[in-house]
Amino acid sequence: MCCAPYNPGMFTKIKELGATTHTFAGHDHVNAYSVDYQGVRLTYGLKSSRQFYYSEELVGGTLITLKGDTGNVSVDIEYKYVQL
Repeated sequence: MCCAPYNPGMFTKIKELGATTHTFAGHDHVNAYSVDYQGVRLTYGLKSSRQFYYSEELVGGTLITLKGDTGNVSVDIEYKYVQL
């Protein structure tokens, strides 16, 4: 994993405002993960094609299920693997 050479302060602002509990991002690498970092769940979705960094075992999609309402939301994250 790497980061940009410039830090725009997005994560700091997320923490400061306190309203964001989860972030989700897609990408084209064969790794996918979800981790709680300083009270914010950071999730990289599972790669869904043969393009770029292809690995047959790591292709599929990420199912994100939100339950509840404002202020009381639970989030389930499941990686669904498929064979192409």
